[in-house]
Amino acid sequence: MKHTTRFGAAILVMAVLVTGLAGSGCVTKRDIEDLDVRLERIEQQNLSTQRAVARMDSLITQSAEADTRLRNEISTSVDDLREQLGSLLQNYNDLMREISRLRQKPTIQEPPTSSPGAQVEQNSAACDQSYDDAFILVRKGDYEKAITGFRDYLAKCPRHQSVANAYYWIGECHYSLERYQDAITEFEGMLKNYPKTVNAGRAMYKLARSRQELGQKAEAKKVFQQIVDQFPNTLEAEQSKERLKEIK
Repeated sequence: MKHTTRFGAAILVMAVLVTGLAGSGCVTKRDIEDLDVRLERIEQQNLSTQRAVARMDSLITQSAEADTRLRNEISTSVDDLREQLGSLLQNYNDLMREISRLRQKPTIQEPPTSSPGAQVEQNSAACDQSYDDAFILVRKGDYEKAITGFRDYLAKCPRHQSVANAYYWIGECHYSLERYQDAITEFEGMLKNYPKTVNAGRAMYKLARSRQELGQKAEAKKVFQQIVDQFPNTLEAEQSKERLKEIK
């Protein structure tokens, strides 16, 4: 604005000079040429000023866009860190439960010799060991082998006390491998057959996250809200509230 005003003032001065010269009757060709040179210089200065202002506007815009991107990246990083922290806490709790269960395991008992072909008891040490082996593979990050291990466990021990947990961890393995549709199938099956399992809230959260990753926003929002309503004051509920803010 200041530069435009200066340019206007310069034009006004030139107009006065021209008017004065014309009024005095002493206008020469040299006078007109001098005025043309001055006017050209002023126009060049004005053009340079406009270009400088345009560059400043561009820099300001780029700075604002960069600032917005940075804020978005920071927000995303915070959300990811919060989810990772929640996952670590869940893993810690899982390990503590497993350790407690292992300490309480009864003395190994062999199946009766009178029926060698009979199915292993559903709460026997063999089923416990099969589940534990698959669970350890999850903790090692060997998700493909963990899925195979849990499938083998489920085939051998379909009525064991940790069956619902096995289905949950199969879903978690698929989620970690970014096979979100497979994860959805496992979590939905688990929630349908074992709705009162202790892992219901966690399964629902990963179900919603899987749908979110697949771009199924409406379905994801529905499950996130369901978690908030059914599992208040839990980590999954707090995480779901944050996710609901993200989905537009």
